Amino acid sequence: MVLTIAKAYERALDVFETPEYAIIWLTTPNYALGFKRPIDMLSSPADSEEVFCTMGRIQHGVFS
Repeated sequence: MVLTIAKAYERALDVFETPEYAIIWLTTPNYALGFKRPIDMLSSPADSEEVFCTMGRIQHGVFS
């Protein structure tokens, strides 16, 4: 799980460009994730994939 959190943080840094915004996004309940905190979803492989896909959509400007 530690590696997954590290990978999620690296990806969030890439998407949100600052450590502050990356941490805020990872620790704030998210509408696209059913109002769950992304960091809480990283313990399950399926939920982790959903978090990474959501970051990919954000990075590419796909919000629906």
